[in-house]
Amino acid sequence: MKVIKFGGSSLKDAETIDRAIRIIQQKANEGPELCVVVSAMGGITDELIDIANTAAHQDIGYRDRLTAVRKRHATTLNAIAHGDRDTADIIQELCLELHGICDGIYALGELSQKVLDRVMSFGEVCNAHMIAAACRQQGVDAVFTDSRELIFTDEHYGRARVDFEHTAAALQALDPGISAIRVLPGFVARSVSGRVTTLGRNGSDYSAAIIGAARGADMVEIWTDVDGVMTANPKHVTSASPITKMSYIEAMEMSHFGAHVLHSPTIQPVMEKGIPLKVCNTFNPSFAGTLIVQAGEHNRVITGISTVDNVSFISVQGSGMVGVHGVAGRLFTALAQAEVNLIMISQGSSEHSICFAVQSSDDAKAITAIRQAFETEIEAHMMESPVAEQEMCVLAVVGENMRHQPGIAGKVFGALGANGINVVAIAQGSSELNISMVIRQQDASAALNVIHAAFF
Repeated sequence: MKVIKFGGSSLKDAETIDRAIRIIQQKANEGPELCVVVSAMGGITDELIDIANTAAHQDIGYRDRLTAVRKRHATTLNAIAHGDRDTADIIQELCLELHGICDGIYALGELSQKVLDRVMSFGEVCNAHMIAAACRQQGVDAVFTDSRELIFTDEHYGRARVDFEHTAAALQALDPGISAIRVLPGFVARSVSGRVTTLGRNGSDYSAAIIGAARGADMVEIWTDVDGVMTANPKHVTSASPITKMSYIEAMEMSHFGAHVLHSPTIQPVMEKGIPLKVCNTFNPSFAGTLIVQAGEHNRVITGISTVDNVSFISVQGSGMVGVHGVAGRLFTALAQAEVNLIMISQGSSEHSICFAVQSSDDAKAITAIRQAFETEIEAHMMESPVAEQEMCVLAVVGENMRHQPGIAGKVFGALGANGINVVAIAQGSSELNISMVIRQQDASAALNVIHAAFF
């Protein structure tokens, strides 16, 4: 059994959908059971979010944009499955339902994350119906299967947490003897109480991994618009190359630190079951891609370099922190309650300061949370008022083979120093799998290139 997933860039119009159908046909001939997970058509999710926000601002222009979305789907469906009136009627009904929800948003002048999840879900659901219809048009037996009846979550709207017990039971109850290909919308799910939820942006990868793990797949394949996971971002490093093979842990680290070809939560379900994960290029299907398994390649010291951009660096410091129990606990509790995610943490042994990086969009609420939590210490001048240093990025050098290898950090920082790139803060775990550092955003491209040249 195999699960394959196609991203929005692989399904943006009739031509790209036709490419995907040819790959589906090939995969259907390789085994008895195939699940196809699809994203929304390229750009649709962003457009739906903008439409919902336009309606919330009571701008009547949302209606014309909804009409354009409906026409785009209708035109594409006509091109890939001309004459399929049943699917055309389903798309029409879904678009009417979406229009009604947006009318409600407009009337109230308000948009909650719960309602936004409903709005965003339409892109994947419409596209799954259309891909199933296109398969049938090409002589491939395919049925739409609703992920919202199979993947269950809590009600943390926008990035719901999966209830794996209920989800596994529902997915395992699917008839294994069905000959038709199942086409499922990615990204969407349902809470146990019946509310539509989503798994976070780029969550279709995660959907595929969840389905593959629950169904005991032999392989999960992610089909996108690049040749695999790259050694660095090719937009910044022209000499970057695809990674042939890497470990689950390396892939998880790379995806967390900005390798957008993979959605970070995707790795965990397949890693727990030991299911190989492959990243392939829809536009270059003969290329081997990147295989992600338990152990990666052994002929490279590092596997890849990645960055998290648009970061703010915050320092909490003061003599009143030295030797005082519970300071870190209070700090991280305050940030957690403010729903601020920490990308990287660094602390010197003097205990005089704790430094951390957050997304720049979170720096204001992080500063507010810290000032409230340590109001007494700041007023008594035992601690300085925190300030966010903006326009920073976190650069990570990742590789399992860095373990027990002397001189790796020296080579990294030597390359940076020789090129005049200042490192603001450093963090490395005892696993030696990842060396992370905070640098200025303006130095990111140069840093990626000099480190890549040093190791590759």
